[in-house]
Amino acid sequence: MKNLLKIMLIALVTLFIFACESDDLTKDTADIQISNLSNNPANVYIHNSGSNSYLQDTIPANGSKVVTIEDGEAGLNVNGGRAIIDYRHVINTEEVDQVSFVYADLNPATAAFVQIDNQYGCLDIESYSQSADMWVNIDYGPSEIIPAWGDLTKFYDPTGLTQNVYVQYNGYTFFEGATLETVIEDGYTRLDLSPNAGCIWVNNNSLSYYITQVYMTPSSQSTWGDDVLPSTIGPDEFFAWSVTPNILWDLKVVDNYGDEFPFTGLNVQTDDVYIYNYTGFREAKSLTADQDKIDNAKNYESTVSNPRCEANNFPIIPVN
Repeated sequence: MKNLLKIMLIALVTLFIFACESDDLTKDTADIQISNLSNNPANVYIHNSGSNSYLQDTIPANGSKVVTIEDGEAGLNVNGGRAIIDYRHVINTEEVDQVSFVYADLNPATAAFVQIDNQYGCLDIESYSQSADMWVNIDYGPSEIIPAWGDLTKFYDPTGLTQNVYVQYNGYTFFEGATLETVIEDGYTRLDLSPNAGCIWVNNNSLSYYITQVYMTPSSQSTWGDDVLPSTIGPDEFFAWSVTPNILWDLKVVDNYGDEFPFTGLNVQTDDVYIYNYTGFREAKSLTADQDKIDNAKNYESTVSNPRCEANNFPIIPVN
């Protein structure tokens, strides 16, 4: 009887062990422990190379997280398959625009372990103009527009721990300037640009007439000085000047008929955009020269937000 009990006990233990082993062999999940060595959080996207979907998660800065994957999720095979882990770190809410990646071999019995780090630094250029676009050239590259009250974010992979970036800037309410900024690996560099000019803007809203001359002088001057328009302003075109702010300005527009439209005492403050719309009313009806000037004067507007910056085909010429 004792031998029979022993045999039955051994059989039960064997059955239990086999059941546990079978459960491990058929387990339908696998774990990946991802450690983030960066001072910034990272978004990870886990998938198989042939899959159109992915598993997304966020790994905290200087932290670690275990991600559990179900068999077949994002095309992954947890029983010996390989997972691709694409990741982008997030610096000041902006995700790095370059994708980095690592691999992890999946096993239901043992968690995979991978480390990720951030090699990129961020340069964020902020415009504090509330009235108009500005533009920047980075390391003598092409001009890039920053909209009013907007920003431009750039990411760099320094060859060492830092990289110097040369930024030139200009705008409707900015005088031309430049600065050298240092971008740090895994760091955030912010360049704040505040308006230091006002803007006087001349539109040609006529159908066929041309503006041939523009005179622009501080009201304290007794003469109009020289014509500041380097070329004519045709129909549906305009020209803008950045001007010294917080003083009174006088403006005179002359068209190809020789008619003059003077305005005096424009109070141009920092970040103000003052617009004059020339319409050429002669096309609509015959007017005397005096009446024409009066009607055009009604088209003067002060402090216009978000002007048609994208239409500008001319460079800005500061008037000091």
